[in-house]
Amino acid sequence: NYVAYTLDAAGFQLPFINWDGQWYLRIAVLGYEPPPSLTVVFYPLLPALIASVMRLGLEPINAGLVVWTLFSATALLTLERLLPREERGPSSLWLLASYPTAFYLSTLYNEALFLTAFFGLLWSLRDARRAPWALLCAAALPLTRGQGLWLAAPLAVAWLVLLLRRVRPQAGASLIAEPASLTSATVGYALGAAAYFAYFGALFGNPLIGVQMAPEMGTGTRFANLFDLPRFLGMLFSPSNNLLDVRDSAFAKAMMMLSFLALLFGVAR
Repeated sequence: NYVAYTLDAAGFQLPFINWDGQWYLRIAVLGYEPPPSLTVVFYPLLPALIASVMRLGLEPINAGLVVWTLFSATALLTLERLLPREERGPSSLWLLASYPTAFYLSTLYNEALFLTAFFGLLWSLRDARRAPWALLCAAALPLTRGQGLWLAAPLAVAWLVLLLRRVRPQAGASLIAEPASLTSATVGYALGAAAYFAYFGALFGNPLIGVQMAPEMGTGTRFANLFDLPRFLGMLFSPSNNLLDVRDSAFAKAMMMLSFLALLFGVAR
């Protein structure tokens, strides 16, 4: 894994920029350097936003903190708009905020940006007047994470359902999406996906370079890891070398355990 900032350079901010965060900061500062390296595995929207904030005079780490804090708050606020008013506790908002891996919303990762775009898309599909937001959110998804490129599948299902119904349901009936917003989302997705492939095609002459190099990041995202609970628990409870460490931070482990306790508290309530 690439290390741009050590403990001496980042200080107390180190736990918030580790792992993928170090890569995103490198891209924000240096761009995707030729020849193609593992940086192409990381999607371009988040580092582009960080670079934009850096132009306001902030150094890279603080610019990154501003971006992910903004989108973490926006993701939670947007989810709150999606939830039914009568939902009883523990609410879905509480469960998302306190789930152990919610620490990704407190670090320089792209989860907050992705969730903001995803929740924003679901929110905008409910109302034809939100069609511009549907276009923007759908365009952002394939530029943020690989999962965003799969947005074509649910969009196709939504169109199929509307086609089978042929006529618009009566007022108050459940709709998968408003046709106008769904049209905007489809156009937005096409633009976002085209921009992703065109960007890397222009840089390296190969629009698929990011997808092709993804396996070279290692086996850390294997499907089998979902069922390897003993390995996860062993890493979580093993002693760390330092409270703030590049690869084995005791602070990060403590935050995961604190989140789990908050999750149990919410369920118990």
